[in-house]
Amino acid sequence: MTTVTTTTFANQLVSEKHLGVLALLLADRGSLPNHPALIEKTGLEGEGTTTFKGSALGLMGYDLPTGYSETGTVTSTALSDATASLTIARKAKLYNAKGLARLVDSLGVLNSQAMAMDAVATMNSFLLYQVAQLMDNFATIKGSSGADGTAATFLDARTALKIAKVEGPYLSIEPPRLYGDILDDVAFNAGGSIQWNADCQEMLSVAKGLGYEGNHLGVDRYTTTHVLDDSTDVWGGMFGRGAIVYGIASPGKLDLNADQVVLLNRILFDRIRDFANDEQGWGMAIYAGATELLDLCGVSMRCGRS
Repeated sequence: MTTVTTTTFANQLVSEKHLGVLALLLADRGSLPNHPALIEKTGLEGEGTTTFKGSALGLMGYDLPTGYSETGTVTSTALSDATASLTIARKAKLYNAKGLARLVDSLGVLNSQAMAMDAVATMNSFLLYQVAQLMDNFATIKGSSGADGTAATFLDARTALKIAKVEGPYLSIEPPRLYGDILDDVAFNAGGSIQWNADCQEMLSVAKGLGYEGNHLGVDRYTTTHVLDDSTDVWGGMFGRGAIVYGIASPGKLDLNADQVVLLNRILFDRIRDFANDEQGWGMAIYAGATELLDLCGVSMRCGRS
């Protein structure tokens, strides 16, 4: 009796078959938190420009009154201000797949639904990237180049913001190395004198988004790898409201085109069909930007990258 085996039946079998489990390649999939320390500029559409000026004025108690004698004449006080420019630009990504690849796709990812989900995740990650890339820009810097981050790095940054009279609550965006160094220093050297307030990771992710690590001395801490790495140091930052302004324009109303949709009122999602080359494409684009507004509202933090 001859028994059919995987060897004798090889011509009728595929050489390899997916396990049925889809794992994602490692990537920073955090998202920009909806935090009061961040200022979002809306209404960027139809303004006739890609650059927008942000202003800050020295009002509401910025200047104190000066004492004058009974016959003294009050002199004019200059109205202090500061400005910064927010520029939006197109950021886009395109995936293409051949018809045969879509035909045999056993993972179910070469379709518009999966690509639309990717577009949303991409926008969230890119907004975080734009803000994280500004963390090394602040003039006030805490932490020593090439050295481990310490609790003092974190506390000094927080104190600098307090001295500068920066409005809270504060937000800290840190590379995992800096976050880990500070946490290790707190655990091993602070003797429990510095309290750490964190819940289980599942609850943290639901409440405040991926990347949220908890609240430390009143500062919400997020980790991301999207920060500057200058080969010697990795950079994070702590800031309050007024430090960072970002914006993302809505693509608005589209021409009559069944192959375009707007996701979340922010993402232009395009489905492109090339019959001659038997290709299906999925493109996404956003029109976004981020900038520093008030330098003293933020503190850069650094530590050695290894």
